[in-house]
Amino acid sequence: MAPMHVWRALLFAGLLVTAGQSAVADEMEEGWRAYVGGNYAKAYEIFAPIAERGNARAMAILANMYRYGDGVELDPERSARLYRQAGLLGHVAAQYELAQLYLIGFGVEQSVAHTLMWLTIALDLIGFEEFVADSGASKRQPITEFRQNVVSQANFMDLARALDMAANCRKSKFTACD
Repeated sequence: MAPMHVWRALLFAGLLVTAGQSAVADEMEEGWRAYVGGNYAKAYEIFAPIAERGNARAMAILANMYRYGDGVELDPERSARLYRQAGLLGHVAAQYELAQLYLIGFGVEQSVAHTLMWLTIALDLIGFEEFVADSGASKRQPITEFRQNVVSQANFMDLARALDMAANCRKSKFTACD
């Protein structure tokens, strides 16, 4: 059995992690309020360091800012890079947004196969049982509809390539997603 001071150290470390997560959550909430309130400078000031520390949600919000020029210079390439980073960390909304960029070629080379790959991965990560609170609508629905629309216009080679890329991405644990 471990000495009491080891257990106290482990408990304290756990409290620090929890406190750290709570602090980030509070920062994220403050940043989100600033963003939706139109205070983009403050939102950027809050989200940029959090994103640099690897927070996928902060990356996705910054990507959105660069996509639409919200308080920053419009930068399609940077937007796509940030969505991709967040997507590689499993952020489903970023994967969905990145798929949209690939479909129209905004900040990335237009690619139906990449569009379908990111939509397929997003659908895989959501799972069948997740639902949006109060609405009863599946989180899968907009992604599924978008994917079905793209599939209906895609050729066989794009479909096959997308499925292969999605499988490789999942198999590599998001290290080989192109």
